[in-house]
Amino acid sequence: MRFAIQYSKFGQVCFLLLGMAGSAWADVGDEIDAASSMINERVIALDTENGLGGKARLLREAIDAMEVIVSLESSETFSRRVRFILEDLRNQAITADQLRLQLIGVLSHEIVDGPSDTSADIEAKAILLEIGDPSYRVAGWASLARAHAALAEVNEAERLVERSIADALLIEREETRNGALRGASLSLIDFPDRRGAIELATDAMTQEKTRTETYRLFAKAQLAALGYSSEDDALGKASKARLAENDFPEALLFAQAMSRGRAERENALQAIMDRTIGEFNEAVAVQTAKSLDGNKEQDVALTRVIQGHIDRGHPLRGLPIARLMIGVNARVNAQIDIADGLAAAGYRETAVDILASIKLPHAEEPHEVAKLVGEIAALDAFDKAEEMASSLPEGKHRSFAYSRLIKRLGDEGLIDRAESWLPEVTRKDDLSYARSGIARALAKAGELAAAETMLQSLTNDADRDRVRESIAQGYIKLDDLEAAYARLAEISAPSAKSRVLLSLADVLVRTDRARAVAILDRAFETAAKADPKQPAEEELGEIATAFARLGEADRSGKALSAIQNAAMRDRTQAAIADLLVERGDLKGATERLSQIVDASIAEDVKAAISYGEFVADAELGSMIERVQDLHYRARVAVLRRVAERLASNLDRTGWLRNPRAGLFMPVPAATAGRSSNFVAGDHVVQAPTPQSLTLGGFSIPDVFAVTAAAQRATIPGPVGGVGALGIVGFSPFGLEAFKLTSRGTPAIENVQLSQKLAWPHYLAIEKGVVTLGQLMREVPRIRELEFLKVEGDTLTVRAPIIILPGATLLMSGQEFREYRLSAISGSFIAVAGTLRVQDTELIGFDEATNQPAYATEKTKADFRPFITAWGGSDLQIAGSRLAMLGYDSGKAYGLTQSSGAAVQSLYTIGSHSPTGVIADNSFENLRYGYYSYEAVGVQLIGNEYRDNIVYGIDPHDRSHGLIIALNTSYGARKKHGIIVSREVDDSYIVGNISVDNEGSGLMLDRMSRNNLIYANTAVSNGGDGLTFYESGCNFAAANNLADNKRAGVKVRNSVHVSLYDNLMVDNHEAGTDIYISDLSTSPEGRSRNFVLDPFKPISTTSLVNNLFVANGSGISVDGASQIVLERNRFSNQRNRVFNGDLRRLAPYLLQIGEKTAVSVSRTCQPPDTIDACKLGTLSMPDFDAIPRLDLVANQPVCTDPTTIERRAASVGGSDG
Repeated sequence: MRFAIQYSKFGQVCFLLLGMAGSAWADVGDEIDAASSMINERVIALDTENGLGGKARLLREAIDAMEVIVSLESSETFSRRVRFILEDLRNQAITADQLRLQLIGVLSHEIVDGPSDTSADIEAKAILLEIGDPSYRVAGWASLARAHAALAEVNEAERLVERSIADALLIEREETRNGALRGASLSLIDFPDRRGAIELATDAMTQEKTRTETYRLFAKAQLAALGYSSEDDALGKASKARLAENDFPEALLFAQAMSRGRAERENALQAIMDRTIGEFNEAVAVQTAKSLDGNKEQDVALTRVIQGHIDRGHPLRGLPIARLMIGVNARVNAQIDIADGLAAAGYRETAVDILASIKLPHAEEPHEVAKLVGEIAALDAFDKAEEMASSLPEGKHRSFAYSRLIKRLGDEGLIDRAESWLPEVTRKDDLSYARSGIARALAKAGELAAAETMLQSLTNDADRDRVRESIAQGYIKLDDLEAAYARLAEISAPSAKSRVLLSLADVLVRTDRARAVAILDRAFETAAKADPKQPAEEELGEIATAFARLGEADRSGKALSAIQNAAMRDRTQAAIADLLVERGDLKGATERLSQIVDASIAEDVKAAISYGEFVADAELGSMIERVQDLHYRARVAVLRRVAERLASNLDRTGWLRNPRAGLFMPVPAATAGRSSNFVAGDHVVQAPTPQSLTLGGFSIPDVFAVTAAAQRATIPGPVGGVGALGIVGFSPFGLEAFKLTSRGTPAIENVQLSQKLAWPHYLAIEKGVVTLGQLMREVPRIRELEFLKVEGDTLTVRAPIIILPGATLLMSGQEFREYRLSAISGSFIAVAGTLRVQDTELIGFDEATNQPAYATEKTKADFRPFITAWGGSDLQIAGSRLAMLGYDSGKAYGLTQSSGAAVQSLYTIGSHSPTGVIADNSFENLRYGYYSYEAVGVQLIGNEYRDNIVYGIDPHDRSHGLIIALNTSYGARKKHGIIVSREVDDSYIVGNISVDNEGSGLMLDRMSRNNLIYANTAVSNGGDGLTFYESGCNFAAANNLADNKRAGVKVRNSVHVSLYDNLMVDNHEAGTDIYISDLSTSPEGRSRNFVLDPFKPISTTSLVNNLFVANGSGISVDGASQIVLERNRFSNQRNRVFNGDLRRLAPYLLQIGEKTAVSVSRTCQPPDTIDACKLGTLSMPDFDAIPRLDLVANQPVCTDPTTIERRAASVGGSDG
């Protein structure tokens, strides 16, 4: 295609040349010369041509001729001549890019003064794409921007300026790049209130003078348009007055307009800095910092803003600001501080990614590279640290870098790897530091002699102290206290000496309490004498706790009083309070609570006391009520702690933590005796039956390891991220992602109304890892349109967010404490890539009332923000609170995962099923706390589902391989706490608490098979404790199902349901209720799709080693094809032990069932076959394997309309 274009232009130019020469076709060489002449003639003719059309024609002809010449540059025959001509033209300042730029200038004038059509604009933009030199493109975009600005088409002008700025960043020479950025931004000088492009340009500038001058010019223009004086004195007074009125933006505007270099200007800017940092007004603070005179001054001011974010626990907000710093050293130090803050909060991978992404010219900045090696090694990212260290040249910086790497490798016990790098360390002090790490590793590994030998080679006192401490600790482990004392005497650092004394006391307390107390006294005296510049605060905290453990309250209080750091003192009080809770001294723990100042630490202690009260009274409902007002993090943590305790109590074999232990409590061998095979009415009783269950190799993943802390450590850093402002009509997403169909108010309507556009904007996360703070900084239009708005530590989102495949959006408490999704703006999040939410709050928010968007069943159709993750997506949500989300619209229920092509074929998705890990969160007042459709491998672990409208947890339609564990679901207003429905298979429902829900605690519905329900607690629910509706081949063991308004366990139309080792207590109806029902005649049947949700009126169940206490009845059976009973225990049922079909068989079943397994089956045949069942490697009871008596073998199929109709009438309103 390109060749065809060139050939066409070649022919056009040759035609022109032939006309000029008046002769036949000349050879190509002559035509090249003629083309060169044409270019010169057209350029000269420009000087005398006055008309825009004529100028454009001359430039087009010159460009065509130039392209012909350039196209022959690679020709073997003409390349030398072409290069000579091009060089000659360049010497005259004539190049293809220069000619194109001139033509763009002419076309820009035509846009303003020519016809009103768009032809000149379209041609100019097409030409711009042909320009190779970014400097010329910058000028071209800026020229077009000025043209549109002249026509008051400000939005288009701003967009073109942004294109100009993007190309300016490609210019390598710093001076040229800064000038280009300044020139691009000045295209909007007539619209100085358009701050977005100005911020984008000044962000990219690397010279303070260019920044401050750009700001000054725009400020003067804006103030002139408003009629203000440009005199410096008047500007200074106006700035001071606006600052006194807390009008920070105007105060800054007046200060920016003042002449550079004046002390009054700098004083005004510093005053604004102080106020805006104090008020946490980041936007104005950053602009103020960028307005200061001097590179250092700007960097210092930006550092103050960053440090403010770090101090408030939001270091990620400082990252986009750090990248604005001019000095390399300042920029690196700022990013190190940010990484340190993240690492301290548990964000290890985030910190590593940030440090590893810092780009430095190694030869020019070896000191910074060496510093980064040490920081990255400290985060245990040894491969990256080694790679970076190896890039350094020989010398002191390389030696320093490797010494830090070696020491850290030693700390982690990687002795061989550490020793292999020792030859790279060449400086004496560095070598001592490196060897100290190896020596400590040797001591920890028990190689004390080798450590002693290496100690002799150390030259630094601090290095020697570290090693002596490790050697002393090694001797303590060996109970060689004499040797430990000897090394202790050689340690000079009070903190290190105190740590050794603490270890000695810990050993001695087992045999000599008085001596242990004396040792702790000595540790306290040593720590208290530490240098105030290096106080032994942590050691004092450990000493205070150790004294408390020994019951030495006065000594503990004295050590506490010596701690100067308030936070450390609070943490120590909390540690002592936890110790008292463990001992059952709740009064003492409460007294400690009253002395804690930090609100967050106090919340944790309140949670610990509540847990202690639960341990004492075992009242689950009271415990949940006690923690309702706690901060969500403390509440979720204590509820998980309770769930783990209850699950461990029910898990009597220890299988959850050790799958080899086996699922079941040992059952005594059956007592030998005569067999029982007889017919009683409609039933046949057989005993003994074959072995009902076999187990081999069945195990569960370690659910205890899936925590918010574990997720936190894997959060990626916001590196390589790209975001943009998109338009819905041009989105790669299908319309379903914008909820254009289905029930409820379509989300898109709210967006259209809010933005007043038929095809409104959305925020696109396109690639890499992006934060919303970064997006707001890098796409200024988002700030201008207030799609993202910051108030303190809260970010309000006023547009949909779309995460494209391969991209990750990170929403973290390390950036904002709370993200508000605006309901009136139609905000929602659609995910086709990855969404990571960590340690923050995502709240549906009603800006009209300035309140969270709380909903009830009555307001179910009203739009509320939601999160929907589509096919191929990954949700990673941990340690967070999601509240007031979702409404009654398909797949917009709050937090939804669904397969389906939300993204058109433009994008390739590896898997069409969404997945994810959702751990240690609170979900409150969502339509559904969780909903999925064809999700795979999702882990829902340790979450709180609190007062959600319909369900707590609701995986649906062919979701499989799920782990639902250690969650607490309570207060579901309409239906069930935890339900899996419609072919949700091969999943674990383990260790959950489901309490005080309107429907059942746990339910398996609509052909959900092959699931394990283990060690759950489902109590005080309005329905059953555990319900199986049309869901066979499921195994429920070791569950506590108590005080439910209906049955403990209900089984309807479900085969191969196995109930082992369960506790069923004080349920209002039966402990276990097993029956069949013709759903086609039930109230539920009127709305049921029997193609999607078929049923067979067959139930078969085995009950082994269950305990039934004080239920309405023990076991009730109506119409079940077969029941197997073995060693179940019954106590104090309020009615009968056996009810329904088993009522008249009760004497036989109680006598036989205590000794061996007994089968009770219908004399008639089941209406359909009963398929074999296997859960993993767990073989379920094979009812067909139980031999049937000859006298009932040929009986007709069961019809029993009486039973079916009676039970059908009783199930209305209890569907899933």
